[in-house]
Amino acid sequence: MHIELTFDDLKDLETIIAMGFKEGFEAERLFATLSEGGVVEMPLQLMFWGAWYGSFSDRFGINWMVNYQPSGSRGYSPAET
Repeated sequence: MHIELTFDDLKDLETIIAMGFKEGFEAERLFATLSEGGVVEMPLQLMFWGAWYGSFSDRFGINWMVNYQPSGSRGYSPAET
């Protein structure tokens, strides 16, 4: 899937982009890259429902939610890869 938005499309909106990932390392990479220069509201961490979740505002003020739901009950630490 591909989407292209310009800053002008988003700057006057309360925009939240939610991303779900199949691989934990992809979630960690996107979180680290896009949150740089922004404000992390919740670090990417294991949540009580069994998923890794984090949220931040990027340097342009766009809000992001990142989620990774591991298969199985073991859980996953993004640092394991």
